[in-house]
Amino acid sequence: MNDHPRDSAATRDRILNAYQELIIDHGERAATLDAVARDAEVSKGGLLYHFPSKAALTEGMLDRLDRMVDEDIATIRTAPDGAVAYFLRSSIVTDSSYDYAIAATMRLAQLPDAQAAEAVERMRRRWLDVLTEATGDTDLATLVAVAADGLYSLASTGVTVTETELAPVLRALGRAGASVARSGD
Repeated sequence: MNDHPRDSAATRDRILNAYQELIIDHGERAATLDAVARDAEVSKGGLLYHFPSKAALTEGMLDRLDRMVDEDIATIRTAPDGAVAYFLRSSIVTDSSYDYAIAATMRLAQLPDAQAAEAVERMRRRWLDVLTEATGDTDLATLVAVAADGLYSLASTGVTVTETELAPVLRALGRAGASVARSGD
């Protein structure tokens, strides 16, 4: 295969996106190599070039999620409106590639898939660490993380959480001691 490295990366992403969407929409059993190749619009040989097995697809998806978490952590640390506010606001976004990676991983973790469950735990631990760093308080960071889980749960079921509804949560966290404007510096 003579893919340009950029084309090869785009093909890998397209394959991983198709895999994630199949897992989310139809479950892990429907995410066969044939179905992934079809939905990614690549030949099965092209799929196998990048991911020689379904296990390799899962590993690729989890590696990509880890990189996305790295980017998210950097953004949380430097968010102009503070780590807490950013984290809560980003928890109600359910149509990003990052969200699809999280949703597919969580779906696999429910099987249970040990690798996916470890990836979810690693992601949550990293978020808790950066929130603890930003708030200076593990208990408060845990409260923020749990609130974010609730917001994400609502948003992922189609409930719209508005900025007006989020504002009292941020005020209450501020009263509880969270410096919602602090960016973790």
